[in-house]
Amino acid sequence: MGSQERQIFRQNALERYRWANEKEILPRVVTPSAFVFLWILLGVVILAGGFAWFGSVPTIATGAAAVTQEQNGQVSAVVFFEPGQLSALKAGQEVELTLNANGQRVKAKIETVSSTVLSPAEARSRYNLDALAVIQPAAVATVRLPANLSELYRGSLLPAHVETGSRRLISFLPGLDWLGGA
Repeated sequence: MGSQERQIFRQNALERYRWANEKEILPRVVTPSAFVFLWILLGVVILAGGFAWFGSVPTIATGAAAVTQEQNGQVSAVVFFEPGQLSALKAGQEVELTLNANGQRVKAKIETVSSTVLSPAEARSRYNLDALAVIQPAAVATVRLPANLSELYRGSLLPAHVETGSRRLISFLPGLDWLGGA
């Protein structure tokens, strides 16, 4: 008969069959809505990680300030901080004193910082303070207060805050405190 072999299947049917077998079929592990949700979740985690890595919060040294008046009439304050904060305190840093329960605040610059931690007796004698002002060893800083500050505050103990640096947010996570410097 002839040299041509007769095909049982049409050429078009063979191509569709081959195309169906070559097509990759992925298993349906998750639904499309869950897949979108997981991508969004990954994006949020990456954004939060970036915020934690690059974001920082200030570190604050807190203490108590005893308001005094010098011989020349200038109102000043002697601020007592925890002994461990001595290395973070420097002349020129801004101190914020809270004057009353209404939240009235006054800001001033640190003039001097003691080079060593002072005992309560030494601090009382050096700065002419009463026994209630100093009850434990302290790092001491002196601050000149604004002239408009009333003499009513003389002898008062006021809360004081100094921003001494900053710390990365990621360093607050357990085990990552070594990443603290910003």
